Amino acid sequence: MDAATDNQANLDEFLASLETVGADGSRAELKELVGRATALFDDDSAHARCEQLFERLGEDAGDRIALEGVVVLALARPALVERMRLPIAQEGRRLAVLLERGGDAQRAQAVLELLLARSPSDRAVERDLSALMRRNGNLARLVERHLSRADECVRDGRRDEAVRWLREVLMLDPQRRDVARMIRDLNYADSERRGALRRGLKVAGASLLCLSALSGVVWREIDIDARFERIPQAPDGDLEAMQARLGALDEIVDQSPLWMGLFRASRERTALREKVELLRAERAEEQARLQQARALATTLAESQYSLARLAAQQYRFDQMRQHLDAALSYAPIDWKERAQIERELAALNERDSERSASSKGDRP
Repeated sequence: MDAATDNQANLDEFLASLETVGADGSRAELKELVGRATALFDDDSAHARCEQLFERLGEDAGDRIALEGVVVLALARPALVERMRLPIAQEGRRLAVLLERGGDAQRAQAVLELLLARSPSDRAVERDLSALMRRNGNLARLVERHLSRADECVRDGRRDEAVRWLREVLMLDPQRRDVARMIRDLNYADSERRGALRRGLKVAGASLLCLSALSGVVWREIDIDARFERIPQAPDGDLEAMQARLGALDEIVDQSPLWMGLFRASRERTALREKVELLRAERAEEQARLQQARALATTLAESQYSLARLAAQQYRFDQMRQHLDAALSYAPIDWKERAQIERELAALNERDSERSASSKGDRP
């Protein structure tokens, strides 16, 4: 009994530290809380506290303090993640959502940054952090963060990954022409070097040819001009048409190094390439936004389903039904668990019907 009292006292002390507000109205930093938890609990005691906190979450899925306690303990004692099969990234992202909805966006950002420090390759956490910083006006800091990551990738020779980070910058600030140029340079550096050599050889050969066949050059100029004029126009915003025109310009410029209209075509090609890159970035941002919304809905549905399973283990079937209904309300229409949840709800309804019939049969 003394051990149980001591356990509860430690838990109460830990939860109190999560809620403590300083003289300036601020709460303890999450890094500081993780440090306290590391010193206060070993793996076994942290496991016991997590189970107690999950009981609180089973009663109230929106208990932010309990959820924050679970995340802090998991970060303080990484062995808990494997031991309890704890979806730390999922729970941390859910905590960030609750914190932001509660008006504490700065603490939500701190949660996501700690998760990303633990798993730098977690793209879901990276997307949530970027979206949060974008919503809260931290664009300058987010841009610098992405540029720094791109710079690291370039130094390590990972050009494709560097381009991905630079495109993230364009999603945030489409006016960054310097970034668009950096993307273009990374994409075309190798091909441009090879193209310059090919064009140089073609110029030398064409110069010799011009000395012996000037009339052939004149007809060639006429033919290229006609091909240029036949290229379909590309309205702004029509990505497919813009890409088609850009491909046709690339072909003419690469194949016609001595063409008199080369400067005009090259200038249009450069401008059109920038427009295509920007439009692709805008579409990628829209796709990322849709994926983020879907990921958030799936995260909330999975969390409710986890709470439903916990309630079932504790024979709290009314709570189980509530969590299952909530999971269906959050889940995308094609969520893989939807059919299973509908079967479980049907089983609960059948159970309730049997109990109701049984109770009527027992009446005199």
